[in-house]
Amino acid sequence: MFVFPFADLQRLVRCPIHDERQFAEPTRQDWATLCNVSYSIMKRWMKDGLTVDEADRVACDVAGMHPSLIWPEWYAVTAALAAPPPRKPRKSKRVPLTKEQHMANRRRKMRHAAELRKKVTVASG
Repeated sequence: MFVFPFADLQRLVRCPIHDERQFAEPTRQDWATLCNVSYSIMKRWMKDGLTVDEADRVACDVAGMHPSLIWPEWYAVTAALAAPPPRKPRKSKRVPLTKEQHMANRRRKMRHAAELRKKVTVASG
């Protein structure tokens, strides 16, 4: 599973809560308040990164930007996630017919067709 680093978002977005308090740098709680998430979620984002859905929501709601403007690899990652998994070729369960079996099937089909022609002739005549 691919994750996007939260630090990329931090570099682009100014934290207004931090500006009001004039601290040296915004705290996790400042970012959590800005992103409207709990402190524990913000701690996880800063440590492990954001999933695709989380990155999309945060980029749009907090930064007002498309995620691809924050994370250049956005399109490659989402395209890879949207692609269906490669299909394994199925092994055919059919066994090839021998020439005798093929001829027997052909004779059976021809008999069936002849019987149908008789029924059609009797019904119409």
